[in-house]
Order: sequence, then C-alpha cells, then structure tokens
Amino acid sequence: MKYLIGIVLAATILYGAWPYYALYRIDDVLGAGEVESLGPFVDVDALRESYRHRIGTDLERLLPEQAAAPVLAWLQEPLEQIGKEAVAHTVTLEWVRDRLRQAARVHSDEAVPYFLSAIDYAFFESWDLFLVRLGEIGRSETFVRLELQDGAWRIVDIID
Repeated sequence: MKYLIGIVLAATILYGAWPYYALYRIDDVLGAGEVESLGPFVDVDALRESYRHRIGTDLERLLPEQAAAPVLAWLQEPLEQIGKEAVAHTVTLEWVRDRLRQAARVHSDEAVPYFLSAIDYAFFESWDLFLVRLGEIGRSETFVRLELQDGAWRIVDIID
C-alpha cells in the first residue's frame, strides 16, 4: 500500500511540475531567437481562433442591434471578415515570440528580461489548462494560457 501511495504521490508531483518545465523550455527558446523552435510550444490555430472570437465579441458590443441601425449591421459582416483575415496574417510564430518578449521586457525588473523573470503567477486552471500572469494585477498584466494537447503543453492564448 505504501508503494502505491508513493507512486501516486510521485506521479502527482511530476504532473504538477510538468507545465513549469514547459515554461522553462519556452523561456529557453525565446532567448535563443530561432522562431521555428517555438513551434512545438504554440498552437497558432488556437491563438488565431481566440483572437477571432474576441474580435467578433468586440464588434457585437460596439455595433447596435440590426433593427436599430441597419447600415451598421450591414457593415458588421465585412468588418468581421476583415478582422479574421487580419488575424490569419498577423498571428504567427514571430508575432508570438515578439509578444512574449515584449511582455517580459515590460514586466521584468531584471537587466536582461527573461520570460521567467516576468512571471508573477502560474498555476492550473483545470487539469489541462495552465494560466500564467506576467506582471502585477492592475498594471497592464499579460496572461498566457497553456493547454495540454497531445502530451505537450502549448500556448493557446495571449491576453493583454
């Protein structure tokens, strides 16, 4: 019985440390400068979908109901399409690297701003989601969401 408890405890500790190790590897890749090496740590399609969803939500909030302003409602669909195309061209591995490096520079007190040095909070949201906050709450913090996909932790959202 002690052996079984020890195995379960060791597995739990390893699972809990796993996303932190992924953050360490992401920090290492960001410092290296090779954009292609960031690929295994980023789900670009999920990032794009997240930004597309935010654009759609923002447009719905900004534009009134169709009955109230038919001209603005008529413009909503082309604006959403333009936003989706802009996201498809903008959200790339280079963009992710630059966003993470910029967030590290803004939120780190270190002379050389490493990604890890800018992290103020990192913990599980659920068993397969891990949330990282760069910077203090209320000070233009940046959130990075990692998701467990196919046996690896990948960045699926960056929220400013």
